[in-house]
Amino acid sequence: MHLRQSTSTVLSFGPFLDKTTGVDLEIGLVSAIDHATTGILLSKNGGALTIRSQAVTASTYDAYGNYRVTLSTTDTNTLGTLRVQFIETATCLPVWQDFMVLPANVWDSLYGADLLQVDVTQLLGTAWATPATAGLTDVNVKQISADGPAADNAEAFFDGTGYAGTGNTIPTVTTLTNLPAIPSNWLTAAGTDADFGTEIGTAVWATATRVLTAGTNIVLAKGVGVTGFTDLSTAQVNAEVVDALATDTYAEPTGAPAATDDLATKIGFIYEALRNKITITSTTKSFFDDAGVSQWSKTLADNGTTFTESEGS
Repeated sequence: MHLRQSTSTVLSFGPFLDKTTGVDLEIGLVSAIDHATTGILLSKNGGALTIRSQAVTASTYDAYGNYRVTLSTTDTNTLGTLRVQFIETATCLPVWQDFMVLPANVWDSLYGADLLQVDVTQLLGTAWATPATAGLTDVNVKQISADGPAADNAEAFFDGTGYAGTGNTIPTVTTLTNLPAIPSNWLTAAGTDADFGTEIGTAVWATATRVLTAGTNIVLAKGVGVTGFTDLSTAQVNAEVVDALATDTYAEPTGAPAATDDLATKIGFIYEALRNKITITSTTKSFFDDAGVSQWSKTLADNGTTFTESEGS
């Protein structure tokens, strides 16, 4: 029988039988049962028998030798087994009954209207991770519809800002709703030709080359009837080229020259080699930057017939 922890309860304890006949019912043992030191004894979880705490409640009995015995909240305060025992050798045979004391919420779930509490503390022997928000489980999805790659694809699609994942492939779209506004300066002649064909591009754009200034950026486009556009003259192009060659300055390159690089960097290495310090030993030719720090070198070799400079590194 199950008892609710730390809850007062009334037991139907018995039957009490005469010690001589073993079958005759014993009644009228109330004073003995309720005795403060020798009455009902309790053993909690196999512990020593001690007098019950609720020893002052007058027990009653029925015609079948069963006594209504009250246990207090103290008597039922320990989880586990509880033995209730009475021995009165002068009158009746020993009487005992074993109970199991359950947590209140478990007892209420089994015999009341409460739900069984099943807090998760471990998963496959590992402590459950503390969630970022109490009450919400942090979940890492490994499979969708028993398909592992589907979870990986979903992660790739939704990583980034909003739906702006990198390298996503969107399947065929049949219906578009709530499209965002088209950004300004979005259409260009090249874009129109590429997306709609040269026939539509020719119909929309004129052959005259136009320039649209957007902030500090210059966007080349072909257009007719667009206000605020000006022709890009030969003098303007020439001025920009002269400015890049004769006015703009460039920092000296660092490291060793690459096999493929932009023209400005390649010219920079030539100027660096002509201007800055160079040291040559019997085996190494070293090139330095303006601060005197070695940046790259060549291995030198001479077999008596051919003098060789290796590729710079």
